[in-house]
Amino acid sequence: MISIGGREETKLILRFGNTHDKKELWAVYNSQFRGVTWQGLLPHLRRWITDPVIAEHALEFSVLSHTQEGREILIQFIADYEHEKVLRDKAIQQLTQTVAGIDELEAACADQQVADGISTLVGISCTQHLANAREQLASHNADNLWDELIKGLDPMYWLPSSGTTLPPETEAQYSEFRQHSSQLSLKCLRLLSGNSGGSTPGDWTSWRESNAGRAVALEELLQLVLDHPEMISHSTIVRRIVPHHIGALPRTCIPLYHQMLQSDNVTVRYWACQALLAFTDSPEAIDVAIDLIDQSKPSDAASVHPGAISMLRNRFAVNYFWDTDAWRKWASTIRSDVQEQNADPR
Repeated sequence: MISIGGREETKLILRFGNTHDKKELWAVYNSQFRGVTWQGLLPHLRRWITDPVIAEHALEFSVLSHTQEGREILIQFIADYEHEKVLRDKAIQQLTQTVAGIDELEAACADQQVADGISTLVGISCTQHLANAREQLASHNADNLWDELIKGLDPMYWLPSSGTTLPPETEAQYSEFRQHSSQLSLKCLRLLSGNSGGSTPGDWTSWRESNAGRAVALEELLQLVLDHPEMISHSTIVRRIVPHHIGALPRTCIPLYHQMLQSDNVTVRYWACQALLAFTDSPEAIDVAIDLIDQSKPSDAASVHPGAISMLRNRFAVNYFWDTDAWRKWASTIRSDVQEQNADPR
């Protein structure tokens, strides 16, 4: 039922969310259900985290860190001294996994009592703790990004995991993939840095040392993919298209994601949908996701879904599998709801 993830299945699973039975608790909270970002979960999570037996698991739900209301629930939980220290600490950890969560914590620390409480929990001043967390997240699109691209210049970086033996015909294909990935790494470095002179890992290591901490804005990465769609096949780039470390979509990025939805490259459209539906109810992304489902091949295995089905299921707790007529009928009601919410009250 968790794998199906439709609305009726989700409502039934929610009944098991209250369980203290160890096996049932494990089945619910150590499943893909934890990654559901449907906001209908929030009232249940608000209740579950007050139960010490369940809270440790419930605090790990993605919807808590990926929505404004979810982050507010975590802030309220941290500020309530009746909750166990270990659980309040876990809530802080959840918030500091995203830039948006750190922003919320910094705002909450304007209240000196909250600031003192967080400082006591983490063992250093809350100001320093949040600064450290922000610096660590900032490295995702800075030092970590450049390191990955420079390492990717070496075709051997793209070898399969240790101990994997490939048949000769597959090895030939994989060799071609390694060379292609190495070339993409060089192209990424040149385009993102504006430096067309470097070609070897040594050249780029020297460049990096001279440009320590140089961060690449998400807008730059999205524009890179728009201008050079082939970059979406590079793992270093694609891992940053959905900004989980930010915890929200920057306003300046939303138009770029919508441009990506119109790309001729199906993989670019797919990842734009992933990003938009991780944080928004974008009707445009819903329509493109349904088109992607229409282009996919049905499977009899209930656990094998194309990503487009999974992203809609996780965001809205609905699932019509490959019935695109049913999806489009459902999407028309979502569009009406969004238009009503955005209507000018005047």
